[in-house]
Amino acid sequence: MSRTPQYSFAQFFTTKRLRPTFDFAPDGRAIAYVADYSGYYNLYRQDLDGGEPRQLTDSQHLAPNLVVWAPDGYIYFLADLDGDEQSNLYRIPEGGGEIEGLTNQPGAQYVSLRLSRDGGALLYTGNPITPNESHLFRRDLATGKERLLGGGPGLWTIGYESASGRYLTFTQALSRTNVRLHLWDATSGTLRELSEGQPAARRQVGPWQGSGETFLFLSDEEGEFSQGFRYDVASASKEPVIAPASDVVVLFGTKDGRTSAFVTNEHGYFKATLIDPQSGMHLPTPAKLHGGVIDEAALSPDGSKLALLLNPPNRPAELLVWDRTTNAVTQITDCLQGNLDPAAMVTPERITIAGPDHPIPAWLYRPTGLAPDQQVPILLSFHGGPEAQELPTWEPLYQYLLDLGIAILAPNIRGSNGYGKRYQHLIYRDWGGGDLRDMEACAQWAQAQTWVKPGKLAVFGASYGGFATLSCATRLPAYWACAVDFCGPSNLVTLAKTLPPSFKPRLKGWLGDPEEDRAFLL
Repeated sequence: MSRTPQYSFAQFFTTKRLRPTFDFAPDGRAIAYVADYSGYYNLYRQDLDGGEPRQLTDSQHLAPNLVVWAPDGYIYFLADLDGDEQSNLYRIPEGGGEIEGLTNQPGAQYVSLRLSRDGGALLYTGNPITPNESHLFRRDLATGKERLLGGGPGLWTIGYESASGRYLTFTQALSRTNVRLHLWDATSGTLRELSEGQPAARRQVGPWQGSGETFLFLSDEEGEFSQGFRYDVASASKEPVIAPASDVVVLFGTKDGRTSAFVTNEHGYFKATLIDPQSGMHLPTPAKLHGGVIDEAALSPDGSKLALLLNPPNRPAELLVWDRTTNAVTQITDCLQGNLDPAAMVTPERITIAGPDHPIPAWLYRPTGLAPDQQVPILLSFHGGPEAQELPTWEPLYQYLLDLGIAILAPNIRGSNGYGKRYQHLIYRDWGGGDLRDMEACAQWAQAQTWVKPGKLAVFGASYGGFATLSCATRLPAYWACAVDFCGPSNLVTLAKTLPPSFKPRLKGWLGDPEEDRAFLL
């Protein structure tokens, strides 16, 4: 039985894309975001009372990837050049005009950017001094003077500034599962670690609370999943304040600390929740903000609006704004092009596969409109990372293949995040070991389904998923009709040697040292 596709390949890939970065204007009446409406990523401004988006940058080379809207009349952003992943700091007038480069450091990579609490300075991190270290900088917007605050090995990320301006929080990532918490004290001019002596854990800093000297942060140091804590600087103590049964993936708030919010990963679907500033109670958000993955979220300066990038499985990610005063949810962007019908797109089913020594969570996409006895080919798709997670988001390649009558099995084998840190750690120093047994278990599950056409099992992946694909094709060759590797490493020794300098502190425990562990990696 043949199947006639409903759409062409081009229709699925005519959709527009947004980068997970945006910021409200200081008065909360407009929002700046990054989209590829022109075919290249550029910066846009959208007034929230309506009208068409205004394109601020027009470049085929400079791609913004992190945006901050300051009260001095400029929008500041990090951007790389021609995809070189070496981001520098730029600014442009909020109404459009000439782009001005502020750091201009060839070969450097700036990775985090935030506005100070009073709006008079930019806080950012990068590696312009030493390639394998990050440093912390504060730039006065009135004078342009840059001040070095400190730094060290690993990847440093800006947190928030306290109400008094005395303290500033940072995180230092030595690996995905070893992120340390630091505090800058402007009075003493010192940077100290708050997580010293604590176990390695994922940590993320949140906003300070009101006018006091306490702040929120996320950590999985006391369990399998990240939960929220309140840290008191004066007493150097912490207490749990957010403890759901799943990962808290993002904690954010307004610069003044009056409004905070967090996002949880509930079995692959994300949910945003506000924290009432007076009672501390958790406040639900409208249903229109659910049903997908939240790629980014932000509050307006006064906390009256919540913007988020919602990425569902049946349409491209869109920027939504919830006005808490009116309870209205407005879709700011329109990325669904090509005359696609969201109702005709496939939403995956969450399944569990029996693995060699643990259950394997997976997403199953099955083509619609098939006869009861019709058998179809199936593609086994592995995500990258390996410490990432296959999520139910818009994947145009999946939807195109489904329209052709090809099923998709997208598992979260060992090493994936979202299922507890022990599961995530199983990939450490074992690439091509236990994970290969998981891959085989997924292939065997697919073969056992009566609706899968015999001999029509393919495997695909990018980056680590490409490594998984190559492992399957060479070490489990009997299962596959075809294998497609996209930018996957084929040699773990050369991979370890060519990873960026910022990976060096985590390399030995994560993958293996290319010199000391050469035989093991081979």
